[in-house]
Amino acid sequence: MNAIKNVTLVICLFFLVGCLNYSSSKNIKRFNIDNIKYDKQTYPVVIIGGGIGGLTSSIYLSQANIKHILIEGQNPGGAITSAHAVCNWPGEKNISGSDLMAKIKEHALNSSANISNAKVTNVDFSTWPYLIKIIDNDGEKTISAISCIIATGAIPNMLNIPGEEKYFGRGVSKCATCDGSFYKNKTVAIVGGGNTAISDALYLSEISQKIYLIVRKDFLRAAGKMTELVKSYPNIEILYNTNVKEVIGDDEKVTGLKIYNSKENKESEILVDAMFLAIGATPNSKLFSNQVEMDNFGYLTVKNGQKTSKSGIFAVGDICEAEYKQLIIASGQGAKAAMQAQKFLGKIGYKSENLKEKSLQTKKTENQQVKVEQPKIEKQPEPVLEKNEASSQTVTVIDIKSAAQFEKEVLDYKGNVVADFYAHWCPPCKMMAPIVDELANEFGQTIKFVKSDVSKISELGANFGIRGVPTFIFFKDGKEIFRFSGAREKEVFKELIENQF
Repeated sequence: MNAIKNVTLVICLFFLVGCLNYSSSKNIKRFNIDNIKYDKQTYPVVIIGGGIGGLTSSIYLSQANIKHILIEGQNPGGAITSAHAVCNWPGEKNISGSDLMAKIKEHALNSSANISNAKVTNVDFSTWPYLIKIIDNDGEKTISAISCIIATGAIPNMLNIPGEEKYFGRGVSKCATCDGSFYKNKTVAIVGGGNTAISDALYLSEISQKIYLIVRKDFLRAAGKMTELVKSYPNIEILYNTNVKEVIGDDEKVTGLKIYNSKENKESEILVDAMFLAIGATPNSKLFSNQVEMDNFGYLTVKNGQKTSKSGIFAVGDICEAEYKQLIIASGQGAKAAMQAQKFLGKIGYKSENLKEKSLQTKKTENQQVKVEQPKIEKQPEPVLEKNEASSQTVTVIDIKSAAQFEKEVLDYKGNVVADFYAHWCPPCKMMAPIVDELANEFGQTIKFVKSDVSKISELGANFGIRGVPTFIFFKDGKEIFRFSGAREKEVFKELIENQF
């Protein structure tokens, strides 16, 4: 009797394995490369995100001779570009995040990577090839992806406490590298206990007079050597078991923080000139809601390497890594995803030659079509623009080199001006630069756009109370009428301008 049961069990197992293999085979068969209508907007692989994971995928795909496009979005290089020092990347004892990413991007470009600074606005993974809507300098369009690698990273968290939003850019910052120089010989606070918080504290210890490191737990989560180092600095005071309850200010700038010690059950206030946030990040996954599976915290679910719940779609880096948010891990995942994408393409019959042949056949067919001779049209004279009509000529943003030039171009100007106060090392400033250029062209002669590097013209920063970059101030007839700090999407920035002028 037992022998019969065992045989029956083995037969059932063979049947189950057979069904799974049939299902897997059927799933792959539904992706038929021969049914794809190939054109220049169809890519074997589309990479969404220009951080280290996406760039590593691009390098591997380039070296495998697989056509692809990397959409780097509004934050080229990813969050690491804000780090003033990276000490755990193999081969680099100490390098800034922006310099490291510049090297890796150059490597990708030298490998013939196709990198676009477009922005993805929508994805549709319910059909195949997958559809991805983007906006670039030529406007909005849709590209097709046979396979896709998602590498959109995460966005820094806020505390969501009273005063935080009000004083953002006026003492509250998410980037110590960007804004630390404004607090020379001042007292500042850093909130967080991980690697980023420790790195920020060490950086600011060379600039600020006093640093409070506010940690909600009774220990630091950072690597051992960094923990011991930060404890040794005389101008860094660590406040354990402490939470920030409120940001206090004088309506112009931050003056202090209301804090709570959970161990002592005690509330108090400390005087500070700035608060820097280093409290982790939230996965940038809203774009993929209802498209692929994700957990309750918004991280994309991956298994068997970097595979998501949709065949041919992979995820790498902070978008799927909840625990180990490290450069080396994101890079390794990028390499793995590229190889898995290559394997997927091979299973459905893709070869680099296939699409080339299809492209040539399409061109040949187009060339064989009967050409209809168009009637000759006499060239009409160009219309003369009235003075109030927008000019088609490129409008450049005026680069201010001195306080005297700023006074002439802005304070003495009778009209509307948008002034960009930035620092050349600041990643969000670099992200906003092309947006400012685009808006200057769109508004033409109706609004003047200027930019000032306040790290070089400190007098301007002091005169206008700049405590964080980028900061944008709107002027009308030489008078300030509005300001905001931090990066904004182009559409939001444009709406702010239209509402003020």
